[in-house]
Amino acid sequence: MIDKGHKKTWKQGKEMLVASIDGCSWMYDGHVLQITIQKNDGSWVQRKADKAFRVCTVRDFDRLCKRPVKFNPCVRPGCKHTWIDKEGGYTNREGMCESCFTARMRANLDQELAQEQDDKKARDRRAYAKGMRFVAVIWIHASGDDYSVEMLQNVMISNDHILRVLRNRRSRVLNDWTVYSLSKEGNRRFVRDGRNMKGDK
Repeated sequence: MIDKGHKKTWKQGKEMLVASIDGCSWMYDGHVLQITIQKNDGSWVQRKADKAFRVCTVRDFDRLCKRPVKFNPCVRPGCKHTWIDKEGGYTNREGMCESCFTARMRANLDQELAQEQDDKKARDRRAYAKGMRFVAVIWIHASGDDYSVEMLQNVMISNDHILRVLRNRRSRVLNDWTVYSLSKEGNRRFVRDGRNMKGDK
């Protein structure tokens, strides 16, 4: 039986490749040997043996690595990088190398965060116009995923009011909250938070 930490490094053309055994190979009884071959930019392909991991040897591992990896050119104009062909497996890279795909994802995330900030400022401006002057951002840690709620008031929000919200929603943590003052421009200014409170009771 091959050791689950077994790896192999080799050079194909100008690219350095590393093959390692995927965790699913030994985590699930009867699962076949599955490896990931990766180059240094993170591009990868998975290959599977035709027999269970528990009976595989280094020779089976080497056999999966033996077939040459195919490198495809990035579809982005001007980019000279390549990506590893998935050999029929799923990919959401749309023909881009890892660098271009990551750059696009980062740009999309930055755009989404900027839009989220604009939306929040617009909501705060509307709240201010209606007479609201303070907002409490309260994180609920109950069963399931954590989530936040926002409480708006025209006067300072008291600790007791925040604690009632937390207890009504059965939060296990009672000090994960922050109070801000609002402005007509939609900006928030820190007032206080719950970090100095004893938070789990």
